Amino acid sequence: ILGLFEGPMFPGIVLYPSGFYTCRDLSLQFSKVLTTAQLSGAFSGLLAAAIQNMDSIGGRPGWAWIFILVHPLPSTHLYIAPTHK
Repeated sequence: ILGLFEGPMFPGIVLYPSGFYTCRDLSLQFSKVLTTAQLSGAFSGLLAAAIQNMDSIGGRPGWAWIFILVHPLPSTHLYIAPTHK
C-alpha cells in the first residue's frame, strides 16, 4: 500500500512547480533539489556514524546520542497538546 502512494510522488513533485517556473528555470531548480538530496544523504550517514562513536560519553551508549541530538524537547513541538508536554 505504501508503494501506491510513493509511486506518484515524484511526478507530482515535478508537475507542481512547473506552473511557477519556465522550462529553463525549472531544470535549474530541480538540479538544485536533486543535488542537495544526494549530498544530504551522503553526509547524514557520516554524521550518524560520528555520533554513534560517542560511546560512554555522559554514561550513554552511542546510539542513544543520536536520539538526544536529533530530536528537540517535546515542548518545542507545536502539534503536541499542552497537557502532553
